[in-house]
Amino acid sequence: YIKPLNFIDVDGNHGPINKILTFNDTVMYFQDNAYGRVAINPRVQVQGADDVAIELGVGGVLHDFTYNSTTIGSKHQWSIFQSPYGVYWFNILDKKTYKFGGRGTEELVDMKGMHSFYTSNIDQTLLTQDNPLMSKGVHGTYDYLNKEPLFTFLGQHSTKDNFTIAYSEAVGAWTSFMDFLPKHYINSRTRLLSANPLDNNSLYRHNIGEYLNFYEDYKDFKLKIVVNPAPDRTKMFENISMHTNVKNEGGFSLDKKTFEKLSCYTDYQHSGERILNPGINIKRKEREWNL
Repeated sequence: YIKPLNFIDVDGNHGPINKILTFNDTVMYFQDNAYGRVAINPRVQVQGADDVAIELGVGGVLHDFTYNSTTIGSKHQWSIFQSPYGVYWFNILDKKTYKFGGRGTEELVDMKGMHSFYTSNIDQTLLTQDNPLMSKGVHGTYDYLNKEPLFTFLGQHSTKDNFTIAYSEAVGAWTSFMDFLPKHYINSRTRLLSANPLDNNSLYRHNIGEYLNFYEDYKDFKLKIVVNPAPDRTKMFENISMHTNVKNEGGFSLDKKTFEKLSCYTDYQHSGERILNPGINIKRKEREWNL
């Protein structure tokens, strides 16, 4: 229990306190360019000479604060959220996403191959915008079903698109760009809801219903795979083999259906978009499609 006059001052040189949350019984606070932890009613047990445990403590409820970093923080309070495995946030000052968990502070942009994308697709206008309900700022949530932190960037300059990106805790990598751009998320361990960006009076429930249908609107999807075995050797790619299974609304497999389009490219050559015609330029042998 913390009374109204129980307070502690942190270093104001790092900016205002933008967010306070609890993670694994630890109270964390975030400023513009720093974040840390507050010790609340710390207790230490020591063994007395008579083998009776003695508990030592201090009189103040808010005992002390410790900075985890004085260079990493967040100006976007709604971008700070937690999963069962860590706390995630976005820092506009260096255009990077971070995680605090069992391994301490982890940087998830440069170390995960997303430096170029973040640098090119996040606009500095977000420095002064932190109101996702007005379609301005950065906010995020955790998808418990898929174990994915989601970040949505809104209010970008006209030359840069708004986007939602997903990070997979299962594989430790950024995996998907999503076609939904809500102004608000509501989540629990069993449900993930978001507000329809075109209708403030309706909510959308994720992870149920038809695939590729968001807010009663159907979207296309693309799957991009990076392939480069033995990168130090000169090679030619002549064959592609893949296993796909397409089902209709009744749940029955469709033997003659797979991806409809394909394009292959490197940094200096491109096949162009090719239409895949089963039985003509792509054939199925047993359960494998070959082209």
